[in-house]
Amino acid sequence: MYIHGPYSPSLASDYYKLAKSHGIPDNFKLPVSFQKKGFLDLVCGKNDYWLEVASTILRIDKDSNPKNKDELTERTSQRKPQYATSFINAVVTDLHTLGLVLKKT
Repeated sequence: MYIHGPYSPSLASDYYKLAKSHGIPDNFKLPVSFQKKGFLDLVCGKNDYWLEVASTILRIDKDSNPKNKDELTERTSQRKPQYATSFINAVVTDLHTLGLVLKKT
């Protein structure tokens, strides 16, 4: 996710229309470990920077299966060098606490 980039009002409108018309796909399933209330408590009030880093962490975790929090933080820092490592590590910890990253499969 990028917070700085081209913005297209017509594309944004298309996304909103698709979301309203289709809703959540029938085959969509949250992980068993997902804690809805905890997740909403976590993201509610977070700024764009936190959400950008969190989405990057989730993608890296899914694509590369890092071994631990340090490795996940390092890989995220490489992709998002504009953010302090301590900030990235705090977001990794937030997501890990909820069981959203570094799941044992």
